[in-house]
Amino acid sequence: MDSRNPKRRDTRRPPRDGSGAASDRTFESSDTEVTSALDEVDGEESLVVADIARDDAWLSMSTTACVAVDAWR
Repeated sequence: MDSRNPKRRDTRRPPRDGSGAASDRTFESSDTEVTSALDEVDGEESLVVADIARDDAWLSMSTTACVAVDAWR
């Protein structure tokens, strides 16, 4: 999250080709470190997924929209 403005959301999506899949212009890197945690975002409990090796590389989703892992077993 951007600590200077915690309500800021990055809504840009990766470019997609006609099939709906990410295009060749998407970036993959071996120097990423992705982690997740349950945290409060905008006063609501959310699942936050972040690449802690980069600034402002995170997304969040309300826990009410998440599926419990046990439900997939």
